[in-house]
Amino acid sequence: MKERFGECNCVLMDALRSLDPEDSTFLDVSKVKPLLDLTNTPIVESEYTVAHQILSVQMKDSFPADGGPGTVSDELTEAGLIQKYFSEGHTYDVILDFLRTKHNIFLSLSTLKRRLRNAGLTRRTDYTPIGTVDAAITHELTGSDQLLGYVALWQTLRQKNFMTVKRDDLMHAIYRLDPSGVQLRHRHRFVRRGYFTAGPNQVWHVDGYDKLKTFGVAISGCIDGFSRKVM
Repeated sequence: MKERFGECNCVLMDALRSLDPEDSTFLDVSKVKPLLDLTNTPIVESEYTVAHQILSVQMKDSFPADGGPGTVSDELTEAGLIQKYFSEGHTYDVILDFLRTKHNIFLSLSTLKRRLRNAGLTRRTDYTPIGTVDAAITHELTGSDQLLGYVALWQTLRQKNFMTVKRDDLMHAIYRLDPSGVQLRHRHRFVRRGYFTAGPNQVWHVDGYDKLKTFGVAISGCIDGFSRKVM
């Protein structure tokens, strides 16, 4: 039976037996009773059954309650979840939707506003100093976010840098710090990254046109990245 659960349980059994130094073949069940009580698991005399139960408890504690990636731990309280989503800049409706769908917490709009007010969370105070905002904008505009408009950049500052800034102030800051970029984005002339290839046959690019597949026509093509020759 032990082979069924593998080496992991054998190591666990050795650790459990060490709880009773007087007899290495006896498992002192009372030493692990608090752990089993956490899951309302009845105490059994079979040492291997107890070990399997403890292993199950440890595995359950190692994963999120909903089993999905990127989820919020159950250790966060309702107030912590509200503060998290509020600090990310989400609207009241979005916060209520997240609480309802992700955490099974049902609140009315008035209750949410009251919880925010009691926690001292408001969108109209505690704005980030404009100097700090300027530094963050300059950093974002030097990377992949240089194509973002002021609305998307405002959301980035809220969720990535946890900054509170008025949208009008952000708009004026972008005009002041990146006037040429504003004009290019206004004319939809975006600055793209450069394309480099060392020589012929280093990179081939393959693409297809499948919109005519309904009529039995499928078009595929390949070009050389350096010479643009159709292969």
